[in-house]
Amino acid sequence: MNKQEMISEISTKVGGTKKDAGIYPDAVVETITEALAKHEKIALVGFGTFEARHRDARIARNPQDGTVKFRFQRCMFLALRQAKH
Repeated sequence: MNKQEMISEISTKVGGTKKDAGIYPDAVVETITEALAKHEKIALVGFGTFEARHRDARIARNPQDGTVKFRFQRCMFLALRQAKH
């Protein structure tokens, strides 16, 4: 399901226009993004938990000769832990 299909489903279930229903997915994504930028966890019961985690700096090497190919800096990444059903 893509974003437009999701908006159509929301407008059908809520009973509004597609333009009005388009506000909801954007608001949810924006809220999650802002909370993760503040290093907060977001727990959605029955779905899962979003959190921002740190990935340490590391070096990627060519396995055949051992030469250094890339140096990755420390960074943040999104983690989603699924809810147990």
